[in-house]
Amino acid sequence: MNRIGIACIVLGIAGCMPPEVPSYPRKGTPLEPTFSLLPSGSRDIVVPMRSGMSRAAGPGYRYIVHIERSDGGGPLHAVCIDGEHAYAAGAGGIVLRRSAHTGWKREESGTTHALRGFAVLPRSDGQQADSDATIFAVGDTGTILRRDAAGWHAEPSGTTRDLHAVQFVGGALLAVGDGGTILEREETGSWRSIAAHTDADLRAIADAGIAVGRAGAIVDCPRWASAERTSFACVPRPSPVDVDLWAFRGPFGQIVFGSGGLSLEREMSPGPAVYKTSRRFETTLRSAATNFHSWAMEAGHDDVAVGDGGAIVIFPAGGDRSPPGDPATIRIPGSPTLDAVAFKELDGFAVGAGGTIVHLQIDGALVDYFECPAV
Repeated sequence: MNRIGIACIVLGIAGCMPPEVPSYPRKGTPLEPTFSLLPSGSRDIVVPMRSGMSRAAGPGYRYIVHIERSDGGGPLHAVCIDGEHAYAAGAGGIVLRRSAHTGWKREESGTTHALRGFAVLPRSDGQQADSDATIFAVGDTGTILRRDAAGWHAEPSGTTRDLHAVQFVGGALLAVGDGGTILEREETGSWRSIAAHTDADLRAIADAGIAVGRAGAIVDCPRWASAERTSFACVPRPSPVDVDLWAFRGPFGQIVFGSGGLSLEREMSPGPAVYKTSRRFETTLRSAATNFHSWAMEAGHDDVAVGDGGAIVIFPAGGDRSPPGDPATIRIPGSPTLDAVAFKELDGFAVGAGGTIVHLQIDGALVDYFECPAV
């Protein structure tokens, strides 16, 4: 065990925190990702952040932003990461796959319809981290694609409505779209419709089974079980706003982002999903993802949201012993609309208008802590 570890055991965690006037020597501990995607050139924007152990001392780590691709082509609407690969999709059925060895390369999707949402099948026990994952994509005119080791395959959806999002909810796969469309994938691989009891266009669905969309629509889909099957019963819920709702922050749908920078906060009480208006941001945020990472002596996570005007908003949620921090906002040059963001530990990608792909990385070289006095 190193000297700081021994000192912390002897003195306790409180003994490792800096005094009001720091007098201990600073140390740097780089973050070590379990995988790494190839960095790609210039470091365009640096955003200082704070870690839990160095909150009183200054910047603890920073996000570095790389503009990896902005070729002026059609918009990209969806992004996901699995293992050492990232995927982006958008207009015209384009699908791009990124690896550390090849960069972004196009894959044949078999469709010309716009793709708007991704979901990655969780890996089973014993499955190799570098093996091809099963990925689902949804898009316009009811398009549903499944990717496995053999490539992309179409699955009949039974609808011609545009689909905007797909998500695993309690182990089941749900897709949502225009006209109140909600689809569930059965064990046979076929898709069946679930009554949403609304004709509102649905744009996003959270892990908790809550869907939101146009004109403030909120649909709660709690799971129910019978002797024959387990499924969902979807019920519209009252909404405090009539603006379009675009994305969730947090796996249980704790925050919903809407047009004009509006946000809603879920009341985390037992029973149906109930939302109230919350803070307003400078711009519309259209997608959000959670970035779990770790630094010296504690684990933490940030929520990262993207949206109009090239906005990237980072919400430091703190760690094991640190409170949440204030959000930090940066804007991508050219102010492209960013439609989607995904994270895997220390790497993240955001995609949007004009074929823009933004690579977000945590630079752990700035992680600071104060060494305890020798004992």
